Amino acid sequence: ILVKDKGEFVQATRQFIEVILTDVNDNEPTFTSATYVEVAENARVGSVQWTMTATDADSGANAQLRYSLNISESIEMTYGRGASTLSTIPFVVSPSGAVFAAIPLDREQQSFYKLQVQVTDSGVPSLIDTTVITVNVTDVSDTNPVFSQSDYAVTLPEDAPFGALALELDASDADLQSVLSYRIVSQEPVAAFVLGEDNVIRVAAELDREVADTIVLGLMAVDEVGLNASATLTVTVTDVNDETPQFTQPLYSLTISELASPGTVLDGDVIAAFDGDIGNNAKLTFSFEATTAPFDIHATDGTISLNGIIDAEVQVRYNLTLKVTDGGTPPLSSTCSVQVTIRDENDNEPKIELPVAVPVLTEGTDSILVFGRAFGLSDPDAQHQTLSSMSFFLSNMTSPSKESLMFALRPVPPITITFTGLIRNDTAHPQFQVTLEGVAPLKDYARIGSSLVYMNTEDQVLTPLRSIAMMIHDGLFATRAEVPLVVRQVNDAPFVVNASYQAAVMFEDAQRLGLPVPKVAACDIARAVGSDVDPYNSTKRFGLAITSIQEPEYGTWFVEDEALNPLSINASDLTNGTVLLLACNKIWFEPVLDFFGQVSFTIRVWDRTDVSGGDAIVMQPELKNIQNMTSDPQGAFSHNTATIVFVLDNSPDQPVLFRANETVLTWDDVVATPTTTFAEGDTDPAYPFLGLRLRDVDTVFFSNGSLSANIFQGDVVAFDSMACLGMSFTLRRNDTESVFDMSLLATITAFELRYTVVANPPLVAGQYVRCLETVSFTATSQEPTTAMRTFTVTVQNDDTPPASATATVSVSRFNDEAPKIFDVSPTIDVDEANEGLGELPKATLVFPSAIVADADLNQVIEQVQVVLDTAALPEDETLCLNLTLVDAAMSPVCGHNLTVPVTASVQETQALLRSALFVVEVDEPVPGPRKITLAVFDGVFSSAPVTVTLTLHA
Repeated sequence: ILVKDKGEFVQATRQFIEVILTDVNDNEPTFTSATYVEVAENARVGSVQWTMTATDADSGANAQLRYSLNISESIEMTYGRGASTLSTIPFVVSPSGAVFAAIPLDREQQSFYKLQVQVTDSGVPSLIDTTVITVNVTDVSDTNPVFSQSDYAVTLPEDAPFGALALELDASDADLQSVLSYRIVSQEPVAAFVLGEDNVIRVAAELDREVADTIVLGLMAVDEVGLNASATLTVTVTDVNDETPQFTQPLYSLTISELASPGTVLDGDVIAAFDGDIGNNAKLTFSFEATTAPFDIHATDGTISLNGIIDAEVQVRYNLTLKVTDGGTPPLSSTCSVQVTIRDENDNEPKIELPVAVPVLTEGTDSILVFGRAFGLSDPDAQHQTLSSMSFFLSNMTSPSKESLMFALRPVPPITITFTGLIRNDTAHPQFQVTLEGVAPLKDYARIGSSLVYMNTEDQVLTPLRSIAMMIHDGLFATRAEVPLVVRQVNDAPFVVNASYQAAVMFEDAQRLGLPVPKVAACDIARAVGSDVDPYNSTKRFGLAITSIQEPEYGTWFVEDEALNPLSINASDLTNGTVLLLACNKIWFEPVLDFFGQVSFTIRVWDRTDVSGGDAIVMQPELKNIQNMTSDPQGAFSHNTATIVFVLDNSPDQPVLFRANETVLTWDDVVATPTTTFAEGDTDPAYPFLGLRLRDVDTVFFSNGSLSANIFQGDVVAFDSMACLGMSFTLRRNDTESVFDMSLLATITAFELRYTVVANPPLVAGQYVRCLETVSFTATSQEPTTAMRTFTVTVQNDDTPPASATATVSVSRFNDEAPKIFDVSPTIDVDEANEGLGELPKATLVFPSAIVADADLNQVIEQVQVVLDTAALPEDETLCLNLTLVDAAMSPVCGHNLTVPVTASVQETQALLRSALFVVEVDEPVPGPRKITLAVFDGVFSSAPVTVTLTLHA
């Protein structure tokens, strides 16, 4: 800059200014390296295969570049979407761009890879460029050839001509453009084959089975570098077929039982054949000529067996043609005849033929012929037309002493009656049995069975449907049949079998306590006290007639009317023999308060055969007078009466446990099982039964009670001695009882406990529950379990049901312990010759034996910090954490100061630290120590830092 004045003599001054332009990161790095490379499949692991290069127009830090490999994208481009999680990329890209072979390559397994490589500058913000490198794995001849088979076998006849083909050799080599050659290296015991230029082995000499029936050749396949494979060819020389096989006889006779199971071999002549040839020419095969008979023949020994179902009643004889064939080429054969006879066996059940009509006995008739001429017996087995026994069974009898079975015809020997009489007579279902025994023709048994007679000498025959079952036995098979027997009767009057019947029991003051009043169906009462010899009719149930009632001053009788509404009745409704008829409507008694004892009414049973009204109540006293109907043998009402009793028991009232300010609701009616919370480390105990109150309308004094608690190790349950004065306690713990004095504060620590609390003399309710109200709970363990503790209080007097109340205590925990790190080696020495250990090149595990712990159960680690402290912090030395061990969605990170947020369990954090790597990316790192500091943070507390000194030795 030049400055001048305007004086007569001009004066001037110059000043030089230097302008410096600073760089801005406004240029992206650009790859300059090739996108296609070739790597030999025998590349050495850990060696550099090529180096990525890129340029950046910026300067300074903006032009400092770092390279990295996108593994997940490279796997997807190489193997496709959905590739297996075991798929790998065998290359590693260092920050400087050097590409290493990380694992051995195998072109035969994978011939190419697609690598997505990224370059990033150090500007702020950083700029990136991405390129895809296609890596072609080139082939190296390193694979032995392989024959298609390790052992070949061929068969040639002994008259095979010269030049006959024995085998075309075939081998393969996984290497590309491999050239294979073949040779015969041995022939034993004779040399009879040559290998042509077309790789085909042919006959070169006369074959003689008598000299050598087997010739073994040693074969070899060799590639261009001398790698080879071996195989064996076994040539079997076969005989020439010139003899026809012959059976030993022209006709064979065999037999088999019709009961034989599939696979059974037939009895009789032994089938055999012979052949003058040898080897396969003398190998004989037996078979049937076209047949559908259910038999199989053993192809080797000619044994014939059953392969289906046979029945002598269907077919008794089979004629078969048998063929024997040798193994020659062409095969020779001959035939013979086989006759199979089926032996008849007892394999069918005898059959019973019964009449269609059902036998009927009418009341007033003593007996009836059950079957008559329509009864018959038969057996499909023509050779087995006899029986060994026949039995008849009479069931559903109502008068076992008056009912029986007999035969009108007398049995003739060898048939005899071996049993007749009652069986199961001492049960609710008696049976009458008559049995015939003796081996005799079917027709003789049928003649006697047709004369079976049913006898019933009861004056009033009851009508349940009888059943007559019969069983016949032919010595092997039994057959059973059953026929109904109808007993028909006239309509007889019902009768009372129980002169007195207690129909219901209820408790004193049941209505006031909200308990249901028992209501009894009239038809149930009638069934309980009445009976009828007439057949049961399901559409008309018993009814009853109320002839009188006890007129109590302690309550009112009610019945349901036609609309099922309650209707009160009294003695005046039943004067002069009038009646109240009921079907299945209800009857009940509503007592006055504090009444107990018995009330009753008198009834007659009604079979409802001559009174209309259906199932509803008919209550018209002037309509029905039954005085003249109670003596009719075929009347509708029983001749005798029954007294029906309702009992009202005197029951003491149950005490009630409830909450303060609640005079009606019980303890559990407001909130079921209330819960109190105890905080870990708190000095104030929890009181589960605060506000407990006790009431009994019968008394204000109580003497018996108990407290049970389910607690854990380190828990303390306590009572207040002043509140429990006048009470004695029995403690059961671990099945041992002990009595202790409550004059002092009582505390106990146990896993399960139960107190029995007795007041002698009895105490008033308020004082009794005041003691139970002081039950307290404290957890003294350093880390108590959060499982729920359950407490139950039970109170009762000697003559009352108990009342109980249940409460629970929950325990809350908080994070109050710092995590800790153990077993970290303070020093690690790494020799230059030992570099390259681990998954990455020249990587060393820093904390391989680290143990992470936190006294707070199930605590989560929220941050991991690992710091590398060296004098220069060179870019070619970094720390790496594999975060996929704690979260599959995270990627590994590397750097000098790693402060990584995580959400991991103690075990996951421990696995992460044990995998931490110190990575050196140069061949000649600077020797000397490096300090690495480690700490973890659980959201509240940090662990004490742990330092490892790692020293590199040249």
